[in-house]
Amino acid sequence: RRIAAEADAAECRSALEGATEERTRSVVSAQLLAMSEAGLRSSLAAAEASWSAAAAEVESLGASLRQEAARAAELEAARVSLMGEVAQAQQALTSATEQHAREMEAALAAAAARE
Repeated sequence: RRIAAEADAAECRSALEGATEERTRSVVSAQLLAMSEAGLRSSLAAAEASWSAAAAEVESLGASLRQEAARAAELEAARVSLMGEVAQAQQALTSATEQHAREMEAALAAAAARE
């Protein structure tokens, strides 16, 4: 009986040690999973922050691009307006030159008629 009891006790100790080792492995695995999950959550938060910053930068660049496009349109309108003014000034100069030439011809003709 004693030998059987000692064998039973040894078997129980072995089973207890096995269960303890299994429990320790489970606890360690759970801790590793928790640490991994925390790392993943941290990485996700950093990625979301990075994405938000990139989205804000894209929006800012879009706003700048819209402002530049509006400024380019204003400059083009000013260029077209100036070209119109230059054309009018050239036409006025041509008309004035022609009128002056007619007046000079008339004055020369009058002077020649007086002589």
